[in-house]
Amino acid sequence: MIGAVAGVALGLGGVGLVRAGAQDPAELQGMRSALEPAVPLVSSDTEVRQNARAQILWSFALGKSALEGGFYALAEGYFRSMLDEAALDARARSKVRLELVSALIGQGRGEEAAEVLAAIDEAARDDAWWVRAAAVAFLEANEAGWARALEEIDGSGLAGPDEAMYFFLRAALEDRRGERSVADADYEQAFALSASRAQRAVFRLAQLQGRLVSGEATEALANTLREQMAANEGRSIGVQFALQYAVVLDGLGRKEEAIEVLLRQRDVLQPEDGDLKDQTLLLLGLVATVARAEGQSAFRELLVSGHDPELQRAALIRLAADVSAQGGGSAEAFAGLLDELLERDPPHPLMEELLFFRAQLALRERDFERAEASVDTLLTRFPGTGLRRHAVAVLAASSWQRQRFRNAAAHLTALREELPAGPERVWLSALIGESYFRAGMQFGTADDFRNAAEAYATAFAEVVELQTAGLAVTEVSSGTLFYQRVLSAIRGGDIDEAMAALDDEEALEFVDVESRWQAEWNLVRYLQLQERYEEAFARVADLGAGESIPAGLRLRFLWLAAQMSVETGRVSETADRVEAVLAFLETPEGREVDESLRREVASSASLLRAEALLSEGDTDAGVAAVERLREEFPGTRAALYSFIVQARHLAAENRLADAQQLLVTLADTNKGSEYAPLALYEAALQAERRGQDAFLSEAGQLLERLATEYPEERYAFPARLKQADIARRLNQFAVAEQIYRYLENAYPNHPGRSVVQLALADTLLAQADADPSKFEAAVTRLERLAVLPSAEADLRAEAGYKLARAWKVYGNVERATQLYWDLYQRFLGDGTRAGRSGTRWRYWVSRGLLELAELEAAAGRLDNARDLYEALLEHRLPGGQLARGRLAAMRDGRRG
Repeated sequence: MIGAVAGVALGLGGVGLVRAGAQDPAELQGMRSALEPAVPLVSSDTEVRQNARAQILWSFALGKSALEGGFYALAEGYFRSMLDEAALDARARSKVRLELVSALIGQGRGEEAAEVLAAIDEAARDDAWWVRAAAVAFLEANEAGWARALEEIDGSGLAGPDEAMYFFLRAALEDRRGERSVADADYEQAFALSASRAQRAVFRLAQLQGRLVSGEATEALANTLREQMAANEGRSIGVQFALQYAVVLDGLGRKEEAIEVLLRQRDVLQPEDGDLKDQTLLLLGLVATVARAEGQSAFRELLVSGHDPELQRAALIRLAADVSAQGGGSAEAFAGLLDELLERDPPHPLMEELLFFRAQLALRERDFERAEASVDTLLTRFPGTGLRRHAVAVLAASSWQRQRFRNAAAHLTALREELPAGPERVWLSALIGESYFRAGMQFGTADDFRNAAEAYATAFAEVVELQTAGLAVTEVSSGTLFYQRVLSAIRGGDIDEAMAALDDEEALEFVDVESRWQAEWNLVRYLQLQERYEEAFARVADLGAGESIPAGLRLRFLWLAAQMSVETGRVSETADRVEAVLAFLETPEGREVDESLRREVASSASLLRAEALLSEGDTDAGVAAVERLREEFPGTRAALYSFIVQARHLAAENRLADAQQLLVTLADTNKGSEYAPLALYEAALQAERRGQDAFLSEAGQLLERLATEYPEERYAFPARLKQADIARRLNQFAVAEQIYRYLENAYPNHPGRSVVQLALADTLLAQADADPSKFEAAVTRLERLAVLPSAEADLRAEAGYKLARAWKVYGNVERATQLYWDLYQRFLGDGTRAGRSGTRWRYWVSRGLLELAELEAAAGRLDNARDLYEALLEHRLPGGQLARGRLAAMRDGRRG
């Protein structure tokens, strides 16, 4: 059973340093696929980058969306999570740090923003860096630093929000220097270039705040403004002086006095005072901040009853920023406020923003239904909204997190079509590919993988075009896109497309060595799975002999040719091919290869030589070669793996106890090794093969150790599954049921969950006599599995047969008859072609036909029984001899 689970990944990113031997049980081959490195001779950094690519892309997409929507603290979280990824290269890390700085600036945290800016290498300090440096100086009122940063910018490298920010900062500096007419022109340019309403609102807020007071805050200025405020009390000009006085007090560090002044003004101003009341509330919120009740209350009042939509928008952004930073009760209160404003009649002037912020908040809280409903309302009521792009991004993110990957791809495609050529289109194309790829993994459909290949090809072409034009794309590498394109084509069954990509010399110029190697490895594995051994071997041999490819790549192909000689039974060639690998290492070209790769290849080649000797039956020479390998290359992956190779050889000679002990020793002495989990698993298998209950219990203990010491899903899931299978062999059905239920609930998205549910159904049926409720629980699972599109045909057929038989044993012959017939129709009915990969389904369908024929004969429907036996023979299913015997008996007038 475990083979059906772990074998999901077999071949396409699946086998480690040595072959899956023909003598190995299927479950052992499958487990190796689950536990060993996906592709050999690849650096750990490359594996990390491949595994983290989707998370990085989504974090960047969601961070950008949150940033442009005004959820600055939420954006900060996304960008910081990206910086925690080891997979992020130096250029991408600098780009993410710049976005993080923008999020910190949006929250007014200038000191922290300055620290992040300082961490960016000087070589990466372009116009975008200097714009943020100017913004930090602006926040800190450092006029000299502000001016100096602006002088460093020539403007040619700016676009979008950064260009708008540049003009705003110029305008604000001109305003501060009293150059009002020049400042006004730059303000207009900044507003026109703003990428979002949120950015425009922030500019407006800062403009207002800056124009209240020009110059440095001093005690003398404070005294003058206090006198003017008192002299003009009760008049509009008196309120203006009061606002300026509060700003100066705050600048002098006298915040409590500033808040008191603003509170007095707020209390005397009436709604009809319009703009003055709005400005007072806004300034009170800014001075008190949302961390205090006075600030929260001021922003809420401005949002609810203000007159100026731009200032209301600024208040909304400040409240949202507080929610994204605090969460919890703050989020609940903000959600309640949004609902209240959305239900208002007449409608609130910021209906579009309110709906979008409600969608963003719901997405953050993982309330996906509410998030999508809010976006649907926004796009229906405001089809031309400027927030459309961000709203669709919410739909895409919601679909992705709900694992509705096809929907995510559709939304991302719509989003991509609205963007001009550039880096953002590239990572959207890559995310479209990721979405279709995961849909393919989810449903096992070739079309999804082909769509993924097309999206990756598009993204790759876009990256190449940008790189050719001298533009850098930091979010995703061309090599990763190429690798994913080939892998998707292979999984979609489009082998010609995969080969065409790998033979495209122009494209390969933009592909790094390790990505190309991974792609070729998966192609070769696919050809082998299709039993196209000669074609696979010829391709590898040709690539190994080619002198035009990079030395590191050629070395890998020479090694792979040696490995395939073992895998395909050409062990007589292995020694010569190993010598070819070692000889290449001594050539000038081979010496240029990275030393770590040279050592890994040399040690692995030596292991292949030892395995070939063992396969040929030369045990003494094989063991001597293994021991020599451990002496010459201590601590290498091949040296550690040699213990597993030796243990398998011992097991093949039926020395199960010795094999088990060797594997346990490996696990005990190398707990940090990537092979320790596999060693424990195979030790459990050897204990199981020894047969007696005591050894079965020992196997269970080893699996318990595996799941406990290595709790990651890739280890724990197959260990627990095998543990439950062994409990069933010991007739410990309650224990088995507990483990299966745990796996069913703890791993809802694991590709092996269907296998778990089938095993659980068997376990429940075994207990149904004592507890009839378990019968219902079992048939419920079997009914679902029998027609589950994403399940393999073998599993669907087994579930369908067991469902029918369960009802037969239960005594409901009529229901059983219908279910046996349904099984036959699904797999062998007229026009049935889809979903019939695999071979075991034929066995289960045959058993179903035989039992259905028996039921028909018992009911006196002999013609139907004959037709069923003949159908079994026509389709050449197993059990043909039995069917012929029963047909003969029926012709003789008696039942067989």
